[in-house]
Amino acid sequence: MIRYHNFQHILSSTKILILLITIISFSLIFSACGQFEGPQGWAGGTTDENNLYITSQEGSLYAIDQIDQTVQWEIHLRGEKGENTVYGTPTLFESNLYFGGYDGTFYSVETISGLITWDYTFDSPIITSPAVNNTFVVVGTSDNNLHVIDNDLSPGKPLCSYSTTNQIWASPVIYQQLAIFGSMDHILRAINLEDCELVWEFATQGAIVASPILSQDTVMFGSLDRSFYGLNADTGKIRWRFDESFGWFIGDPATDGKTVYAPSMDGKLYALDVLTGTKKWSLDTNDAIVSSPVLINNLLAVASVEGKVHIVSSNNGQEQGICNLGEEIRSDLSTFKNHVYVKTEAHSIIALQIKENGNPDEIWIYLTNEDDPIPRDHIPAC
Repeated sequence: MIRYHNFQHILSSTKILILLITIISFSLIFSACGQFEGPQGWAGGTTDENNLYITSQEGSLYAIDQIDQTVQWEIHLRGEKGENTVYGTPTLFESNLYFGGYDGTFYSVETISGLITWDYTFDSPIITSPAVNNTFVVVGTSDNNLHVIDNDLSPGKPLCSYSTTNQIWASPVIYQQLAIFGSMDHILRAINLEDCELVWEFATQGAIVASPILSQDTVMFGSLDRSFYGLNADTGKIRWRFDESFGWFIGDPATDGKTVYAPSMDGKLYALDVLTGTKKWSLDTNDAIVSSPVLINNLLAVASVEGKVHIVSSNNGQEQGICNLGEEIRSDLSTFKNHVYVKTEAHSIIALQIKENGNPDEIWIYLTNEDDPIPRDHIPAC
């Protein structure tokens, strides 16, 4: 018999997944006919020492000063309204941002000037964030393909591609000469970056929509089979499996090298030992988590869909503070030093300052759908 509490978590997970699949999978059909609002974009932000780089549901990329929230530059992305939004958080590598839009356009943008250095249009929506190193850019598309771009020889044009049997929503990671990625066909794969040849694969019992994460030679990832795995990144052989969650793993995990923090649709954040998969602690937020948590020194920030940002000790999971923004959160959190940045479904970008004791203070808000983006009569949520 399923306990009522667990049944409620499963119902919540089901509703969120149906919403996610409906928005992403069918919006191309209905938006073309004018019958559907279209995708909204759940990409989080990326930071450097000066700016927060973040996209809006309206189809823009912003560089926002982290201190005084002034916009350093703004790019209006190409494509029709609703189809030029972004789901994969931009990847910052050296002085360039790499990201793809729902309309299939992939961009490389210079961070200082905001100029597009190159772009390439795929024939399918891009849901993933790219993985980038000195030579390669790796990105998945919803037509079941993972593409490898040689950023030196032919920037923008794929060097090779690998086809799976279902869509790719999970962002890839680069490990040595391998690109490791999951697919909706339930399989985590590793391919060679030079020629896209398959090196190994590992099958689960559910779709993989969250990005894997690396700690030395262990690759860790969650699946919609409600399990979280640790594999040998060289061989794909399983090292451990955690199966105590009552919900799917949709949000990307985070790690400090010793512990991996895995958000689940059952409302819990699980802290697992990287070497063994043993649960160290869990935090129950009482609502589904679909965004990635972030580390701030010895603290951790995690957001539930209902709009609460929890600040907890990364050592024992004890809650230190909470900020109820009152707006749904599906985008990954981002951080720099003691600041956490949140993009909400209400078209707002909110900056929180986290004190040493874990108490969060809202320091500014920016509204991307208003002519005056800085509300004058706004009352901070915390």
